[in-house]
Amino acid sequence: MTTDNPGITKGCPLTVELEGTSCQFVLYVNAYGEIVHLENHFLALPAEAQQLIAGSAAGRIAEKLKSYELLLRYLTPIAALGYMEEEQWKAIYRETTTLNHKLSEQPDNQQPLPNAWTRQIRQLHQDPEKQGVLSLAAEFIHINTQGFSEFLLHRIGETKEMIFEPLLHVVLNVLDSESLILLCYQDIGHYQTENSRLLLTTHLVDKHYARYRNRILTALGNYQDDAIRAFLLKFYHEKRQIEGIDWEPWIIALKPYNGPEVNAAFLDLMTGINSNSALEAFAALHTNGYSEVDLLPHLLRVIREKRSKRHVKCALNTLDQIEDTALLPTADELISIFIWDCESIADDQQDLGQNIRELLTRRKNENAFTRLYPYLRHSDPEIRERTLELLAIGEAADFREIVRLLEDDVPAVRQKALAIVRDAAQQKTLPEAVAPLMAIWKIEQSWLHIKIMVTLMYVLENAPDEQALPFLLSQVDHDHHLVRFAVVRGLRHFRSPQVIEAVTLLRNDKNSHVRKAAEEAYNSF
Repeated sequence: MTTDNPGITKGCPLTVELEGTSCQFVLYVNAYGEIVHLENHFLALPAEAQQLIAGSAAGRIAEKLKSYELLLRYLTPIAALGYMEEEQWKAIYRETTTLNHKLSEQPDNQQPLPNAWTRQIRQLHQDPEKQGVLSLAAEFIHINTQGFSEFLLHRIGETKEMIFEPLLHVVLNVLDSESLILLCYQDIGHYQTENSRLLLTTHLVDKHYARYRNRILTALGNYQDDAIRAFLLKFYHEKRQIEGIDWEPWIIALKPYNGPEVNAAFLDLMTGINSNSALEAFAALHTNGYSEVDLLPHLLRVIREKRSKRHVKCALNTLDQIEDTALLPTADELISIFIWDCESIADDQQDLGQNIRELLTRRKNENAFTRLYPYLRHSDPEIRERTLELLAIGEAADFREIVRLLEDDVPAVRQKALAIVRDAAQQKTLPEAVAPLMAIWKIEQSWLHIKIMVTLMYVLENAPDEQALPFLLSQVDHDHHLVRFAVVRGLRHFRSPQVIEAVTLLRNDKNSHVRKAAEEAYNSF
């Protein structure tokens, strides 16, 4: 504030916390300690501007600020001069009582409709020097609590009123909250003007704003402008060789456009090494009129060229989006990729197993699975384990190699083999599994004993073997009821005094499921 009166000096700011909002007064005091002028940014704004900032709390805040204004006018000179008259006390009491009464009767304002609470801001915006908008931005920054700022940005985003565009441009440069900056970019994306386009494209290539690149690209997706299309394509061709860029937001920004150059870029990304980008490009091309038949040759070329495991993995992941199973690579071709993966030495360590398994479940061919058997004897335990995972999809004709891996040196391989044998034993006759199952019982941890005994139970259902009898009898009193349950289910296939004695004992087991199984076994003798 400027003044010709030399007796007026500017005092220190006074901050008051109201309704979770910091509001600041500036006091101008003369030589006698009397307040000759009192400023408050919030109260200086029109009522609808206050509502824009503070929402339904605006009325309460304004009333309280007015009461502070009154009290400060009285109390500051009194404190400065060191005395207080009774009448002054009475005046303060009367005024505050009146204000409190008004405050208690004032209903909460409803959240104002956009067209109502933007009216006054529109008038501010029409100020030739834009001082009104800048003042509002300053007040917004001054309050700048997360709650109020987020509220304001959400409301601005809902209105999409052009009058807020310069306010957002001002605020964006001073916000220090990443979440609020992202909201601000989102709102700016709604204004398809040259000013906002220039701001977004400038920030997109500026390293200072690199952390917000994805949101900026998403904001640019709201535009349909040849200049934007050209800019995005130029940006892609300049950056395409940089690894680690997720192009998904860029594809979203370019989706509103079509044409040979755009689709060529999408095809390039669909056959690249970033799975998210490839999937988004696949969807964009589909939207632009490409059918699955059109896109299939590009993906098959990638898996057949085998430029790198990263390229193949990405192509396999995208191929799984094709709905027509007949168009997918054959089981034989998928297993060839698995074999190439096992035998190739590559710098990019990529596990293709999951992608191959997902496609194999849709393209089963039992004859193709026989090519995997040699890899069950591979020196690398990880390859043995991954081979078992693929064999679990099909129905192996020869289980001897799988059963042999029940006694593998590596626990993870043994556990994969156990899972396959357990599932197969419910349908197949696997007498060769009895001895290995009893052998691994001795070396496996106790938490696997349940799985081993349940697997043995299934094996004995279709292939009773007397060599299992002593082992079963030795586990009649096992601590876990699921083991005892599997034991009694296995014992019912045998006839001997020891078996009858054990089953009779289990008829009194503390677990009801074991008792029921023992009763059924006893009645079957």
